[in-house]
Amino acid sequence: MGERVTLPSSTSPNLAGIIEVPDEAVRAWGVFSRGFTLGKDCPAAARTSEPLAADGTGMLRFDALGLGGSGGAAPSHTSAIQVRSEAHGTAGGNAR
Repeated sequence: MGERVTLPSSTSPNLAGIIEVPDEAVRAWGVFSRGFTLGKDCPAAARTSEPLAADGTGMLRFDALGLGGSGGAAPSHTSAIQVRSEAHGTAGGNAR
């Protein structure tokens, strides 16, 4: 199990994360991003990150905004679609 960390931000709420530091020399670093529905504590994130750390690749996994231990609210994908639709003069989010 990795170390729980807080990732500070100067422009948005802090993110909660877990960092897996290899016991031996670190060969590389990676970031595991599980998307916007599952966080750092989901079993898939641990099953992926822990073996990589055991093999020398330090890993960071985190909760996206509004999930798990991270602050803020989850981003609204519908607002991005609406902005894009209005910019392209299409109605109802049907922009491509």
